[in-house]
Amino acid sequence: MIRHPRAVFVESDGTDLHSINAIDEDGASQIVRFRKPLALAAA
Repeated sequence: MIRHPRAVFVESDGTDLHSINAIDEDGASQIVRFRKPLALAAA
């Protein structure tokens, strides 16, 4: 769990989510990469 994220970035391609990068209050980067892109519903 990332408490008090300072910034959150996502890497996506259309409706496919590839990774999430969250920077915490101490400046540490927490990256979640998906083996297969996560398909999101189109907005």
